[in-house]
Amino acid sequence: MFPVSRSRRPSRSRPSRSRPSRSRPSRSRASRSRPSHDGFAVRALGALLLSAALAGLGCGGGDAAPPVDEGEPTHQSFDRGVLCTPERLLRPETVEEVQAAVRWAAERNLRVKAVSSAASHSENAIICADEGAIQLSLVAMDAIVGIDEEAMQITVEPAAQMGAIGDALHEAGLGVRNTIPLRDLTAAGAIATGAHHTSLRFPSGVHDMVVGLSLVDGRGELQRLEGEEARGAAAHLGRLGVVVAVTFQAEPQFKTRHAITSGSDEGLEDRILAMAREHDYASFSWWPGEGRWVLRQHDIVPADTPGEAYSVGWVSTAGDQRLQAALAHRANRDPEGEGTLCDVQALRAEATELVHEEAGEPVEGQAVGFSHRMFSSTCEGLACPWEHLKIFNPEVAIPVEELPRWMRRVREIVAARPACFPLNGLVIRFSAASESWLGMNAGQDVAYVELHVVRHPDEGAFEHFADVHDELHQMSLLEFEARPHWGKNYGATFLGLDYPALYPEWERFEALRARLDPDGRFENAFFRRALGLEPAPRPPGCAVERDCFCRDDADCGPGLVCRPGAVVEAARVCRPE
Repeated sequence: MFPVSRSRRPSRSRPSRSRPSRSRPSRSRASRSRPSHDGFAVRALGALLLSAALAGLGCGGGDAAPPVDEGEPTHQSFDRGVLCTPERLLRPETVEEVQAAVRWAAERNLRVKAVSSAASHSENAIICADEGAIQLSLVAMDAIVGIDEEAMQITVEPAAQMGAIGDALHEAGLGVRNTIPLRDLTAAGAIATGAHHTSLRFPSGVHDMVVGLSLVDGRGELQRLEGEEARGAAAHLGRLGVVVAVTFQAEPQFKTRHAITSGSDEGLEDRILAMAREHDYASFSWWPGEGRWVLRQHDIVPADTPGEAYSVGWVSTAGDQRLQAALAHRANRDPEGEGTLCDVQALRAEATELVHEEAGEPVEGQAVGFSHRMFSSTCEGLACPWEHLKIFNPEVAIPVEELPRWMRRVREIVAARPACFPLNGLVIRFSAASESWLGMNAGQDVAYVELHVVRHPDEGAFEHFADVHDELHQMSLLEFEARPHWGKNYGATFLGLDYPALYPEWERFEALRARLDPDGRFENAFFRRALGLEPAPRPPGCAVERDCFCRDDADCGPGLVCRPGAVVEAARVCRPE
């Protein structure tokens, strides 16, 4: 019998909005200690076969129930913008406990949704189990299973953080091509929604390094995907099963040389692709209203190149972020605050970033260091910028050859309705084509274009330039066959899209999903609405939180009307009467 709870069920009142603890669970079981790198006696495939054998024999507890969370059954995003309210929140610590939870849910025809972080780094309800369903928190399953040094592969549990993976590989003289900026993202979560780096010289997604996936399917059985199937399914969206192990392909460790350049944006659209192709990694911030761009470039250099620099990006910019947040939030509360936001943009566009240190000292000019430390850093508590900012950062991928035309359309919109982008401007990154089926870079070279929007600090209120933000985003979707980032965009983005047209291998993914989860055990309201299987609610004012794009004035809230965009007539945006 699966226990209902260890204590009386608490009320379903909304929890306080304090940030969830980021501390790691205790690792009391000796069997789960991290292996040494002296040859790694436990090799990846052997460990997985052993897990499968134990699951088949019912060892380690068989169908015994996993632990039940003692507190309120809720889960939320890192920025507290998404709150999930499942019926039950369970914290399995082994593959067998995951299997038991899924089987228990299947017997009762309940849906299941798994997360691998205490506070998910997704900004929409893709992370949420339905009300009345089961949320699995896999935060205790964070071990490095093993490194196969000959094959240069590492196998990890789902909640292993990308920073820890990089550290473990470095000890073995290895690294990975795509290291994402935040060390705290987990293996299963990063691949699920297509977290990515930036390059036109190779596929830049974390999912592009996957060569093996182990998951518990909708019947509670352990499955293993490898080779082409694993590469295709790596951006799994949480729809194939509960991922319990990921195998990444590594390579010999290397260093990178980082530099920052900037200039006037005159004619930038005609030069940007050539500039991006000159470097192994290239990321642009563009302020079209300010006429400025900044390029952050990394180039691979040999591992014996002098330099031991490391990223402190999340901490070094914290003070600037706090100031920008305070100014932007005050400006959004001021009906005449647009000018202040433009002043903040001007300061941001001209700022000099010192995001690397060496031996505790900031590095000016070029910085050189090992790849896993140059790209990635972390922050704690109030040092994290999201503790001071309410933001949207919708991101989509467009075919890379369309980027110049996209930039010209941006210029047209900003010329017709002048606007400022005070945080990071428009962020432009890249990827070569991927073998993944549902990654944003599936089958084609892409430019990732991302808008960083400082939201109004008060719920139910639009930020300044909201009509421009929404027109830019809808323009990408309507005119450029844009593929949304699965974890970054708000709910309205995903409604009404033709997914088989956007992803040529969509039906291949769906066939695998039907095989692994024939009863839809891992579906949730987010996907049912995105796929048109159930209507998305449209309460009055739904466009303020971007749960909808407006159709009529009621969607915009008091004092606002729904009108066509300034340039893109098919777009619908909210403006003052």
